[in-house]
Amino acid sequence: DGSLENLKSIGETISRQGRNLLILINQILDVSKLKSNVSRSEYQHGDIIGYIHLIFDGAKVLADRKNIKYQFQAPEKTVEMDFIPDYITKIVGNLISNAIKFTPPYGVVTISTETRNNSFILTVQDNGCGISAQDLPYIFDAFYQCNSSSRTAGSGIGLSLVKQLVEAMNGTVSVESQENSGTRFAVE
Repeated sequence: DGSLENLKSIGETISRQGRNLLILINQILDVSKLKSNVSRSEYQHGDIIGYIHLIFDGAKVLADRKNIKYQFQAPEKTVEMDFIPDYITKIVGNLISNAIKFTPPYGVVTISTETRNNSFILTVQDNGCGISAQDLPYIFDAFYQCNSSSRTAGSGIGLSLVKQLVEAMNGTVSVESQENSGTRFAVE
């Protein structure tokens, strides 16, 4: 009956909110560990393209729910290098989930990789709502939330964590965005 379905829906909502809160708490703890240099993650040598592709595949269901054209472009099929798997998982996962979250149904999210001048470059690009010029300088600041009335606003932790993890591996992260046209993050 209807009331049973309603209870089930409420239960699923509570469960989903609990999972989201746990993710947020873990991200805050990650930022705290990085700031106090407690994190002792180890570098591993392996195929970074294959590793990123696994993360890409894991988010496909989220893109499918919004009928987003979700694509992975890698001219080189394998790139052997040293990286910290846990950091790459958090960096790529955050960038992909943000791209999907801020892209409208039937939009496009493209993840691409390339090597240039002995550097590995990962790009996550979408054609979503974009970031305003006044918000753009602050998006990597912890707890910064864009002045948006969007109900998809985040906690302000994910991009701060991305920047710290990238820099912990001696890399850089940059962003280009235009409101109503999309956003492009590049990790080198």
